[in-house]
Amino acid sequence: MAAERVLDGAEGGTYGQVIRIWHDDAQRELVASSFREWLHRLVTSQTAEPPGS
Repeated sequence: MAAERVLDGAEGGTYGQVIRIWHDDAQRELVASSFREWLHRLVTSQTAEPPGS
């Protein structure tokens, strides 16, 4: 299961960025460059009309 965390970015990262991590994988995927961006995407994805509506 993946987890998304808001972290102070490592070298080359940004404070507030949201990354996806897997407990057994060293790779870190950038999900959003800020908490605000992540929250906007979440709300937009939950309020979008289903296809064919």
